[in-house]
Amino acid sequence: MMPKQQPKPERGFTLIELLVVIAIIAILIALLLPAVQQAREAARRTQCKNNLKQLGLALHNYHDVHKTFPPSVIFDPAGTLTGPTDGRSWLFQLLPFFENANLYHAADDSVSTDQDPVSSARLTSLACPSDPNSNTVISFGQDMGTTNYLGNGSHRGIGSSQFYYECGPVADLTSGTIIRRGVRMRDITDGTSNTFLAGERGVVTRFGGYGMWNYGTLGCSSGHGDTVMTHDIWEFATNNGGLNYIGGFRPPESFRQPAGDDIFHWWSFHAGGGQFLLADGSARFVSYNTDYGTMDALHQRSDGQVIGEF
Repeated sequence: MMPKQQPKPERGFTLIELLVVIAIIAILIALLLPAVQQAREAARRTQCKNNLKQLGLALHNYHDVHKTFPPSVIFDPAGTLTGPTDGRSWLFQLLPFFENANLYHAADDSVSTDQDPVSSARLTSLACPSDPNSNTVISFGQDMGTTNYLGNGSHRGIGSSQFYYECGPVADLTSGTIIRRGVRMRDITDGTSNTFLAGERGVVTRFGGYGMWNYGTLGCSSGHGDTVMTHDIWEFATNNGGLNYIGGFRPPESFRQPAGDDIFHWWSFHAGGGQFLLADGSARFVSYNTDYGTMDALHQRSDGQVIGEF
């Protein structure tokens, strides 16, 4: 009689082998995660660029109808900010031209912008998907919807003693394309491919919040910090009400908590720069390393300067 064969013991992973497998998986995840994040950011950046292109198309369609680009803000005939319809921004005026005609016609002309319920609308076409604060609302009398896309107000703006007032004939404050009076295409003598129409700036939720898409007022100006932006300030001020007015095109002091002077200059949550809309309707990414003089010239529609590479 043959002896009974003993079953072979089942062999499992040793502790060392298990740790090696876990380490390999962790390494693979560490290698793949940045690639996934980069792919997602590339998609968000493309969407942001497309948003600006659609805004450019709306601006051109508005110009075809009205023979001018929209003024930065609507005032009553007396030029005050207290009457009905006051404060409606250039973005509000564009609503019928990017598939928001119903919202445009729902506006209550008997109240000012900060009291009109339409101003609380969240418009994804005005929100950069890379900005964690985009498409939020800011409490300002009522909830106000926000935007990442601001008009080119001029190459000089707010400062310590000149608060972006465009009530007087100050040439520096009227050099842009989205200003108090409507600018015509023929006014852009520097060329439509050499002049900004709009650009990108992150939504700031501190100091009451900046970036409300339908709040085009600040003093008698054009909504600096909310609906229009300039390349730089009129004068430098170290501190005014807790805000530092330092312009230029540069990253924010802190991406986690944009505040202070981050209200008054272009920037984005994209790495290395931001998206800008040119007057010819094209959108392109511009680097923070772009020459200061080049950026200054791109904000002026008729200064006669030759634009370098950007």
